[in-house]
Amino acid sequence: MAELEKADVVGAAITVVQAGQVRAFIPHGRASVPFDVPVTPATLFHTGSVGKHVTALAILQLAEAGRLQLDWPIGRVVTGLPEWIAAVSIHDLLGHTGGIPDYESGFDWDRPYSLESIIGGLKGPSFAPGQAWSYSNTGYVLLGQAIETLSGLSYSAYVTERLFGPAGLPLARPDAAGQPIIGRAEPYDKQDGVVTHAVRMSSDVSAMPDGGLLFSSLDWAPWIRAVEGGRLLNEEGAQALFTSGVLTNGVASGYGFGWFVDEVRGQPVYHHSGGVPGFVTYVEYHPAEDVMAVATFNSTPRTPFRPLVELAIEAVAEGTTTLGLEAQPQSARRDERLRSFLLGGIEDNLVLPNVLLAEQAVGRAPSQRVSGELERADFLESHAVAGGEIARYRLRIGGMDRMRQVGWTPDDRVFLYR
Repeated sequence: MAELEKADVVGAAITVVQAGQVRAFIPHGRASVPFDVPVTPATLFHTGSVGKHVTALAILQLAEAGRLQLDWPIGRVVTGLPEWIAAVSIHDLLGHTGGIPDYESGFDWDRPYSLESIIGGLKGPSFAPGQAWSYSNTGYVLLGQAIETLSGLSYSAYVTERLFGPAGLPLARPDAAGQPIIGRAEPYDKQDGVVTHAVRMSSDVSAMPDGGLLFSSLDWAPWIRAVEGGRLLNEEGAQALFTSGVLTNGVASGYGFGWFVDEVRGQPVYHHSGGVPGFVTYVEYHPAEDVMAVATFNSTPRTPFRPLVELAIEAVAEGTTTLGLEAQPQSARRDERLRSFLLGGIEDNLVLPNVLLAEQAVGRAPSQRVSGELERADFLESHAVAGGEIARYRLRIGGMDRMRQVGWTPDDRVFLYR
């Protein structure tokens, strides 16, 4: 695939699965440079936050078994937490609506961690639970602790024994970066053609429950079959993974449990990305076409990775993805309001408070919604959600196209920007 050459990565694998079968496997480059090992279907890549849905699935298993309820405060299961964290519900942790700040700012990947050290670095909530959506790795670390407390197993043992084993995965496993693991790709940085080793994570950090798993191309077909086929969860539990949350003001969050929840060309699509030092992963699942594609890299790609995955999907399910969507007209009022929002507008009659809370949570100013000159904004499509509709746009910023989504209330106020 010529596009992989443009991505300028050390190694990569794109896997397309349809109807339980691998329809395409596209390898590129090296899993190990000094040993000249090529990427193969058996190469294990660290999937980073793509693994969040695995943690969510474990929580739903425990709920199905009657060991917990999703509306319980996390403090009912995990003890010793500050009151403001203990009061956040398990449901809000799963959907990133708990208001608990992300721990990753200033995080040392190559040093051991403890739950106490992660929690101790947090100064207080970003917002009250349910008021906004803001991605929180911290929340999934807490969920991992809940899994260990309720099951009596380590997180790695639970995933191995209760999820990957029953699903029949041939190679997938929790990572342990400090141990030799047969078939695992090496993590790299590549700058201006120069390849260096990425930071080597400590073993416990590399296996954290916010995304600490290794998958090969051979694992994705049996995994999605097990997730959707009732082998790991009942139908209600599986559907919960793919159902958007709703904030306290009645608008959709656009995120389920470990999956971003979206719609393309009138059909549902679920996706997620993940990244740790030396690894990047992106997965996109179209259930109506029963097709999923995954791209895994052992260095950071220099080009957007979603188009790579969607090109591979289009080869087996033409007209399924965002590729080829054409600009459509929208009202002059919405055109004007979109531009006002993108250029930093914060007025009450333009933006709902949850958007501003989410920006504050990650330290992003409204003026940073676009990173360069906004040349044009083409409306492509929209779909109805709780509280209004989510519209997809192709923004031309500084000479480059960027896909963005904006949630609009019926009176044309923004409730989501992603």
